[in-house]
This record gives sequence, C-alpha cells and structure tokens, in this order.
Amino acid sequence: MSDTLSAEITKLNYKIDKMEGQCNQLAVDEGTVVIQQYHGEYLLKFDRMEYEIDGFRRKVDDMSEKRKTIDEVRLVNELEQKQAAILGGVKMVKAKDTIIFFLILFVLCLLAMEIYQIGAPGNGAHIEP
Repeated sequence: MSDTLSAEITKLNYKIDKMEGQCNQLAVDEGTVVIQQYHGEYLLKFDRMEYEIDGFRRKVDDMSEKRKTIDEVRLVNELEQKQAAILGGVKMVKAKDTIIFFLILFVLCLLAMEIYQIGAPGNGAHIEP
C-alpha cells in the first residue's frame, strides 16, 4: 500500500514539474497568452494551470499524510510482533504494558500527594512508651 502511494506521489510530482515548466514558458512568452472560459469565468491559461498545480500539490500532501499513517501502523505492528517474539506472546506484551501503566500511575499519585501534601505529614505524631 505504501509503495502504491509512493508511486502515485512520484507520478503527481512529475506532472507538477511538467506543468510548472509549461507555466514558466507561458509566463515568459507574451505571444502564448490564451484566455479560457472555466465555470463561467474567463481565465488565462496560465491561471488555470496554476489552479491545477495547486490541486495536484494538495493531492500529494494528502497522499503523503496517508503514507505516514500507513508506515506508523506498520511500525507499531512490527514492534508488537518483535516484543511478542522476545517476551513469549502477545499476552505477555499486554501484561508488560499494563504493569508499566500502573507503575506510571503510582508514581504520578505519589507526586500529587507530595505536591498537594495529602496524607499524614508525620510532624505531629506522638508515641507513648
């Protein structure tokens, strides 16, 4: 899937480069000014090509984001599989993650108790012999 998106991105980048070259040529040569009607408006061919280039760039950005998401999911799955191979199964990975979660939660509770001075301060305790 990622390879397919990469191929499409490459094709779109090639189209963008080709159209930018044509736009640069149209911008320099005054004899090639062409007016086209598009959705009831008159535009220069140069302007229309710029709109198309912007559309292609948006598509490239969207595809790049999708490719990043696919790569992240693939990496997470690979990491989980490698941890399962080392620890002896998916259940052991989940148990490890649960233990780490509760340890973090315990440390945060201790930190909150210290910051907000929750619990017995210990300075007023009296012990009878």
